Amino acid sequence: MKKPGRVLTVGLIGENPNDTDAVVELLNHRYAGRFTAFQLVKRQTGDRLGSAKTQRMLASNYEQKKPRLVVYIRDLDAPDSDAAKHRERQQEFADIKKVVGKEALFLLHIQQFEALLWADIETFNRHYGVSLTAKGDPTTIKEPKLKLISATDKPKAGKRYSPNHSAELAAKLDYDELLRKCSYFREFDAAFAAKLPK
Repeated sequence: MKKPGRVLTVGLIGENPNDTDAVVELLNHRYAGRFTAFQLVKRQTGDRLGSAKTQRMLASNYEQKKPRLVVYIRDLDAPDSDAAKHRERQQEFADIKKVVGKEALFLLHIQQFEALLWADIETFNRHYGVSLTAKGDPTTIKEPKLKLISATDKPKAGKRYSPNHSAELAAKLDYDELLRKCSYFREFDAAFAAKLPK
């Protein structure tokens, strides 16, 4: 029987609810029952996350809900080699840590969340009735979201990919494949696992 208080409370901040929902589904593959998650900031998407209004909302919600860990989820929207974009995103995370303290992790999707879908493209193919192939590092695929939308433009199975499907797909992905093919996700997974109560 699980001891009381041995579940990690996680406050999520993401540029879109699709992203936060998908991350919860992913983490449930391996850590179901060991954490509980909720959105810390609602209805603030994309670049609005850095606004003064969002910072005030975050401070208020953080104080009320007091999660043990905060996870900031963002797309880089650029190749991993884009140092300027990395600095911009790291500054956003630093601003969040000024509010929530050091118990925070950054899940920065290289290119976009859809890189994870490319990491397990067979699951995507089965879901949409398409036959895409992906070789090498999925984070090097330019505009991965647009490519998935285009590939399902005339779907055999009657479905077209939308970011609104992120959580549904995340629940089906092969977690080990994501860890094997996406180094950024592997690093996040290790950092998250280290925060879980023993």
